[in-house]
Amino acid sequence: MIYILEFFKGASLALMLFGALLMFFKFNSYIYLCLGLTPGFLLTLIFILLIENYQLKSKLNNISH
Repeated sequence: MIYILEFFKGASLALMLFGALLMFFKFNSYIYLCLGLTPGFLLTLIFILLIENYQLKSKLNNISH
């Protein structure tokens, strides 16, 4: 489970990088650079939170058993 989440975290980081560069070079504006960063950044945050949640749940299960 954790490996799948780590993979998607890396994929969203790549989306953030390539989306920002594509938008910046296509429109040559820093506003579009920020618009390109936003979806990948939000996905990265979501996957980081899911990974932390999974790790905390597994720690709690190990302590209670």
